[in-house]
Amino acid sequence: GGCIALAAMFVGEGVLAASGMRNKAGPEFVRFYFNESQVAIANGHLEVGKRGLAGVLTLDADFAPAHHELGMLAMKHGDFAGAAQRLARAVELAPSNANMANSLGSALIQNGETRAAVAAFEMAVELDPQFASGWFNLAGAYASQGRFDDARSALKQLRAIDAALADRLKRSLGAGGQLGQDW
Repeated sequence: GGCIALAAMFVGEGVLAASGMRNKAGPEFVRFYFNESQVAIANGHLEVGKRGLAGVLTLDADFAPAHHELGMLAMKHGDFAGAAQRLARAVELAPSNANMANSLGSALIQNGETRAAVAAFEMAVELDPQFASGWFNLAGAYASQGRFDDARSALKQLRAIDAALADRLKRSLGAGGQLGQDW
């Protein structure tokens, strides 16, 4: 707690950059700094956590989890365009991470970019075919595009993984309707 606040203060003052630590910290310190930032956020110290995440990126500009966390914070606060930008960078840095691809899809759909969101959700379930949240989001995105056959197919995949989540989505889409009863 106190360590991250002090480090965040130094980052805010530019001390880390000026001291020559930029891109020289070991991966253990970067991971520790990231974890401390997450703890600060979880404990309600949002600004300290955000400054800590910025500090992580000062130390390692290619640390995908920090980009992901900042993107999720932006999305939580309604900045969907900013979230999509951060999350796209996270996916670029960690292209095999299904959760990051799914998060990108969520930001894109909230930003009105349904076609790009579908591509991100498809990437997520391709990376992890057992990723229930990815199937959930993909089915919903397909349905919003009027791609009901694709939505039914995604719902079937979701049902095989998590029947309760599939039922929740079916109810939210209006049980039956364009999707039919046979999925």
